Amino acid sequence: MAEAEDYGFAPEEMTVNENLGYPKAFAKLCRDRSFSPYSHGPPFTFIPYALQEHGAERARDLDEMFPIIDSKAKATSKPKIFVSVLWKQLRHLGNAGFDPAVIRVDGSGNVVYYHADSASPLAWDVDHWFPYSRGGLTVLSNLRILQRQVCKRKKNKLEFLVPWWDFQLGISVNQFLSVFASSNSDFRHRAFSFLFYEGENQELNASQIVDSHSFPQHFFGLKEEVGLAPAAIVES
Repeated sequence: MAEAEDYGFAPEEMTVNENLGYPKAFAKLCRDRSFSPYSHGPPFTFIPYALQEHGAERARDLDEMFPIIDSKAKATSKPKIFVSVLWKQLRHLGNAGFDPAVIRVDGSGNVVYYHADSASPLAWDVDHWFPYSRGGLTVLSNLRILQRQVCKRKKNKLEFLVPWWDFQLGISVNQFLSVFASSNSDFRHRAFSFLFYEGENQELNASQIVDSHSFPQHFFGLKEEVGLAPAAIVES
C-alpha cells in the first residue's frame, strides 16, 4: 500500500487545513491530472475506459490516504449561507443572453437554474469539495454548487478518483441552448415543461419569461466561429 510520502506529500499536507477546509495534498491531487487514474480516458481519448488492475490498485491507495471518518456525518453549520458567493463563482451563459443571476453552469458542465424545482434536471445543491465525511470543513473555500444529481453521485467520493463523465448527469450547455434555438415550438414547449416548473411561462427575470428569450445578435457570429457552447459561456 502506497503512503503519502510516496507521492511527495509532507504530513502537514495530509491534515485538513482549518482555513481552507481541506488538506493541501487533496487539492494538489485534484489539480494535477497526472495523478488521476482516469487521466487517459475521455475527453483526452474518445474511447470507453475502465481501470485495469494496476490503476484500480492505485485508486484504492489514493482513496485510503483520506479515510472516511463517519459516512453518515452531516454538516453542523448550514452551507447555504454561502450560496450568494458560490453562485457568482460559476460560469454563466451571458453571451447567449441568459441572466447570470438565475442561469449558471456547474464545474462539470451541467446547466443550473437558481429557482429550479427539486425534480428539475436544472436543480442544484451545495457540495463539500473535500467530503465532510472525510473531515472536510464547511468553509467557503471547501464549498461549491453542483447539479443536484451530481451531488448525490459524488457523496463521499474524492473528485480526482471519479471520471468526469460520471458527473455529466444534468443538461449540458449544448442541450440547453438547443432547446431555446429550436424552431419546433411543440418540442420547445415540451422541453420547457421538463426543465421549468411553470414551463414556457417561467419568469427568468422581471422582464422576461422562458418563451420570450432571444439570443443577442453578436452570439450568432461567435457561434459560427467557435461553436454553440463555447460562444455562450462566460468564465467567472
